[in-house]
Amino acid sequence: MKSRLLNAWASVRNGPLRGGESVISLESTGVPRSVDIDGPFEAGPHDYVMRVTLNGIGLTMAEDEILVADGLLRRFFVFRGASPDTVLLEIHSEFETGASVSVAEGMPCVIRIALPRDPLFSLMSGRRIAVDPGHGGKDRGVRGPVNLLEKDCNLEVARELAAIMASCGTVALLTREDDSYLEPGARLKEVARSSPEMAVEIHMAGEKDPLGRSYHIRAKPGCPLSRALAASISEALKENMGTAFGPIEELPGETYPGFPVVRVEPLCLTYFADEANFRAPLYRRRIAQGIMNGIVRYVRSVVEGVRPPHK
Repeated sequence: MKSRLLNAWASVRNGPLRGGESVISLESTGVPRSVDIDGPFEAGPHDYVMRVTLNGIGLTMAEDEILVADGLLRRFFVFRGASPDTVLLEIHSEFETGASVSVAEGMPCVIRIALPRDPLFSLMSGRRIAVDPGHGGKDRGVRGPVNLLEKDCNLEVARELAAIMASCGTVALLTREDDSYLEPGARLKEVARSSPEMAVEIHMAGEKDPLGRSYHIRAKPGCPLSRALAASISEALKENMGTAFGPIEELPGETYPGFPVVRVEPLCLTYFADEANFRAPLYRRRIAQGIMNGIVRYVRSVVEGVRPPHK
């Protein structure tokens, strides 16, 4: 029986390497004759491409484009090769990195293509970023049509974001880690004492119309870097979640610390479908990963001296 490729997915694996590895796993009915890797090649700004050829395997699964967006891997494509027993993969990553291949025989056989996340770790390790989950305690914020409260949703996303940051060596400075109430003006004053590079406030949007939907992203007034950070997060969340933000708005006229501050409202909690989706752990993690991807791209643009475009 000819070997056939059945399925493909991606995950992040911890290990001895700094930041772990992004792993593409391929299920097949047999072991490939050989696996050839070309690249990486620079296809565009922060878009590095590797081409992988699996020889001795045909394709049963449909040709597909698989979005990953895990901070290192953007996406990968699975194609039929020029011959019936060849499969091609085109892997797009945010950073230039190599790849290694391992094969676990069995039924199914699993072919793993591992990309070290060291470039991401090197960029983000040691950076201090404030994460402010809005509301808390007596301040419930918006309520969903069933029973979810904004204060709880904000905290869930903040915890997910802090975990992703920790995996990259980043220090997440949370303004609250439980259902505590803090005066709004005291939040960033307190965290500013820890000298973060930036602050991201997590909130949820809400509408009076239960069928209405809106998503907002706001930047500190008069701060180009805050607007650049907001634009980067907006773009990353659109990629990860399909979220359509409007133009960047200004945060309310308060006194803000000297570092960039943005407020992101990636979910409309009063919309029944958004509230239902939020109950899924993977959905919450995808929101947090989208925010993190925006932060990483912003940091990289500042390090390289090129600001991302902003609306």
